Amino acid sequence: MPIGRGSAAPGAAGKRRVAVTVKLNKVGRRLLETHLGGFRTTARIAATTVEGAKLRTKRAARLTPTKQLVVPTLTADRHPR
Repeated sequence: MPIGRGSAAPGAAGKRRVAVTVKLNKVGRRLLETHLGGFRTTARIAATTVEGAKLRTKRAARLTPTKQLVVPTLTADRHPR
């Protein structure tokens, strides 16, 4: 089930890695909401080189939220002093 789409700009010449920005769809956002520590997923990657060769691979990754909002709750003191 697709959880989003990603894109990346070409890196420096000779580099074998590139950072991918992923825009999550509704399913991906819901998974992050329910799994606060992130979740493991498999990314299917398709790319085209400058020369026109097509590349495909799969990689496992853990997606974690970049920001988390923590809202404290106030509870009544059961034993007032």
